[in-house]
Amino acid sequence: MDATTIRYCFKFGNNESEVFDVHLDPETLEVQGNVPDILPDWTNLDFFQCPHCPLDTNVYPYCPVAANLVNILSRFDSLLSYHQTHLVVTTKDRIISQVTTVQRAVSSLSGLVIAASGCPQTAFFKPMARFHHKTSSPTTMMKKSVFLTLLVLVARVSAFTSHSRAFVTTKSSSTKLHFTPPTMVVY
Repeated sequence: MDATTIRYCFKFGNNESEVFDVHLDPETLEVQGNVPDILPDWTNLDFFQCPHCPLDTNVYPYCPVAANLVNILSRFDSLLSYHQTHLVVTTKDRIISQVTTVQRAVSSLSGLVIAASGCPQTAFFKPMARFHHKTSSPTTMMKKSVFLTLLVLVARVSAFTSHSRAFVTTKSSSTKLHFTPPTMVVY
């Protein structure tokens, strides 16, 4: 299966543009090929490791989130957050075009990269990265999070009941999910 590619194209008023291609591994849903060969010191895991981070600095010398954000941050350091940009996000399934601020556009790109960076604390958001939708509002994102959480809980419960049946299936060459509600079990 090929990598999923999400392209972010930032177009600015001075006829300049920045293009970011985010490649997601089809198996792990982690970003591929985004970490530069030379990383700044602030990406070292022991520079300012999150207190809840389970990664061992002897095994992981760099923070996966910080390492994956280097390319983004370095290309936007000269722009002001409130400047306007025409953002075009292209996936295999859709093209989304929106005029917005640099801050909102970079926030969307960063959220995608953070979710799929390989950080164990943000791994929960990997499925949302696969079905990334740039123009999602905070309310939409909350609904997606709640839905995914409930889907996982129902899957766990149905695994322990003999009256339940599998309700989420995927086709090997398709990314579409087929949802069949589990049967009601009354005790």
